[in-house]
Amino acid sequence: MPSDHLLKFDETVDRIKKQQSFGLSCYAFLAGIADNSDRNAKYLNSYAGHALDLCIRSVQSGLVLFCSRHWEPQDEFHSIPAARTHAEKALGEIVSRHRAFFEANEIERDAQDFDGYFRVLSSDVGKVGTSRARSQIRVLRTEHYAHLAENSRDRKRALHENPDFDMDDLTVNSLLAFARQTIELGSRFIYLKERLCSEFDQQVSHRTEYYDKFWDNLPIFSEVEGPL
Repeated sequence: MPSDHLLKFDETVDRIKKQQSFGLSCYAFLAGIADNSDRNAKYLNSYAGHALDLCIRSVQSGLVLFCSRHWEPQDEFHSIPAARTHAEKALGEIVSRHRAFFEANEIERDAQDFDGYFRVLSSDVGKVGTSRARSQIRVLRTEHYAHLAENSRDRKRALHENPDFDMDDLTVNSLLAFARQTIELGSRFIYLKERLCSEFDQQVSHRTEYYDKFWDNLPIFSEVEGPL
């Protein structure tokens, strides 16, 4: 009978997997706008552009919340830290499950490789989880999205961990970089559970084609709209 930690690992990774499409879509959309003057020109300095600007801000907010959800530290949440905790405590069962699959399907592969795979993954989770970007995203979420607050507990915690902490270098590009790390770590946990997961660039490229079509067919609003 599987342990509680194996069951919680499976449940957590399943929830992370369900979130991947949303995170990838937000990432691909924002990445197509960042530092793209041609696309910015399509909606800036126009009346109709206010609606598209609102959409862009909503996608950015969605990506911030996506990242924040994935780094909740408590084990009762379906997050990357929780997945690591449950995987570490159920690692023997995870390896045994892969071994049973390989033997049943006559696949010549050493299931023990998943032990080493997890050790590297766990180390990478630790590095990203203690990064400045993770603290910045957490503070942004707390002080601007979840609440309207100043000097929140999350900010105080970040300052305690790093007295030089500030929000000055948090940009769309740094959000995208952190989102990529978060999505890729989620994908690696999916692989640890299922032995299969699509590559990040492949999934982003697929979505980027859709958004390219949107921008290619969008006029420059300021050139086509009449006066209010």
